[in-house]
Amino acid sequence: MLSDDPLHLGVPLRTTLNFCIMANMAIPGVYVYKRNGRVAYVGRSDRDVYARESASFRAANYDLTVTIHERSSPFQAYRTECRLFHKYEPSDNDIHPAVPAGANWRCPVNGCCWS
Repeated sequence: MLSDDPLHLGVPLRTTLNFCIMANMAIPGVYVYKRNGRVAYVGRSDRDVYARESASFRAANYDLTVTIHERSSPFQAYRTECRLFHKYEPSDNDIHPAVPAGANWRCPVNGCCWS
């Protein structure tokens, strides 16, 4: 299903029957949890978004639907996480998305102190 994508995040992968097949592939990406229909947490994995998402889901009381944005690289995952963090200001994210150790990446959102 295609939709408007003003943040240029790509069409998110919806949780479907394909999830079981795709979960066997290690791929960087971003996941979004909602609580009562509102974005509550945005997380990222630079290596395996499916494994990270599964472990994180158990940590709090979120809605059963998760949105996963697969990315081609850790850098793209970081940029996507930043954009979603600034767009939704999720209640369970206490701090700005972290840059991996040794990386000199900047937040892509204009006006952010991390840009």
